[in-house]
Amino acid sequence: IRGQVCPEARVAFQPAPGLSLSGYGAVREVLSWGDMDLYNLPWANVPGVSAEEVRHRTLVETGAELNARLGRAFRWGPRRLFHMAQPGLSYQYVREVEGEPFPVEMDGLDTLATRNWFTWSLRTSVWGSAREPGRPGRMLAEMRVMQSLALERYAGRDGQRRLFSDVRVDLQANPLPTLGCTLTVQVDPYTPDLRFLEADVDVWDKKRNYGLNVGFVRHNAYEVNALTRVELVDVYDQDFLFAGIGNTLRAGVTVRPVPWVTAAWNAFYLIDQSGKIENRLTLQYLSRCKCWSALLGVRQTVRPDDVGFSFMVRLEGLGSY
Repeated sequence: IRGQVCPEARVAFQPAPGLSLSGYGAVREVLSWGDMDLYNLPWANVPGVSAEEVRHRTLVETGAELNARLGRAFRWGPRRLFHMAQPGLSYQYVREVEGEPFPVEMDGLDTLATRNWFTWSLRTSVWGSAREPGRPGRMLAEMRVMQSLALERYAGRDGQRRLFSDVRVDLQANPLPTLGCTLTVQVDPYTPDLRFLEADVDVWDKKRNYGLNVGFVRHNAYEVNALTRVELVDVYDQDFLFAGIGNTLRAGVTVRPVPWVTAAWNAFYLIDQSGKIENRLTLQYLSRCKCWSALLGVRQTVRPDDVGFSFMVRLEGLGSY
């Protein structure tokens, strides 16, 4: 059983129109319960290392973000379009102040001990409004590029002391209200190798109550200790050590029979080995005030054959009122 507690304080300023500055500080407590001796871990018989040290970790986090928003309106034939550019610069500092890295790596927090770097990003998007006056516009296309610069050099998988992270590019296109396409690539600037590639196509009905998704995934192996991920949140969401996934197809179905209930099913298939590797089922209940949601997840992994369950209650905001 894993758990996290992370109280955070944040302040925000607007020095000028279109410019925002924010800073935050947090203390993250990572806890684990259970008999880790079942894994025959090497620390079990090491003098001076106790179970309490590896089941309890405290991380101090702080950082600041500076973001700008620039835009202009123009016409393309009968349509009114709006181009927005959002450059950003952020600083992230993470330091372990108590405990030791967990020997069983279930996520990036198990090995993360320090992080001290800047991240630059640029997001540019094009928005369009319908011909009918009064109707809201929608995003037609967006591109995001980002990379990190380490103030402390990190050793990668090849032992090279890295100063720069991978370059990550996210592309999104919505040519129709019912059709969306996304592409994500991440390139190692030192090799350069394509670290991973993800491509997806989504088709929805007009009310976006029913949707189909088809995608392609190819991930190479990477470690959390290597300076490869450009956002701290990715560390919390990815599994490490990540052995990598070859050419893989994924397909999913999303159903929203009522506005407050959503069900999604996804399956993953290995193309090269012609084998299904995973099924995922997610059920979400959104409160009527849109203040909170409850999510139940079921994950079946064929290799190895196991089933996992997760339950999460998430605060969505202050509600629709």
